[in-house]
Amino acid sequence: MVTARCPQCGREYTFDDSRANSTEACAQCGFAFTIPPAGAQQESQRAHGAQPHGQQSPYGAPPPNYYAPYPPGPYPPYPYPRPQPTNGNAIAGMVLGIASIAVMFLGFILGPLAIYFSNKAIREIDASGAPSGSSRGFASAGKICGIIGTIVSIVVVLLYIVMTVVFFAMFRENMH
Repeated sequence: MVTARCPQCGREYTFDDSRANSTEACAQCGFAFTIPPAGAQQESQRAHGAQPHGQQSPYGAPPPNYYAPYPPGPYPPYPYPRPQPTNGNAIAGMVLGIASIAVMFLGFILGPLAIYFSNKAIREIDASGAPSGSSRGFASAGKICGIIGTIVSIVVVLLYIVMTVVFFAMFRENMH
């Protein structure tokens, strides 16, 4: 009997001696590998520091950069925590906040909407217990831009009203 290990996934197989030097596909990962002859298996174990019958290698443990294949799966599908999805209200608040600054004449409408959506997003983020991340940043940016856009648009509209009143007052004075 010959034991062979799949070089791809590390799964171990036992084959009859008659199948030595033939190619076999791994049942787990599908990788095709060659079954070694019976003598080659013992030589391979000695070359990698393994000794038969539990004997310790005279050379000690393998070096730290010794290649050892990964243990057979299953591996976790995602090795690090998944990022939290971005809150839609936070994005809406940020977009409306930026638009309230960019479009000054609609800022007194878009600014309060940005503040509303940003506050709603902050409440949702706090209620979900999610770690503070990009969603909270988007919501804060939307709220700040909404406040600035509202104030700037109110000042601009008041400035136009004052200029219009002054213009008509001067026009009326010149007519008499």
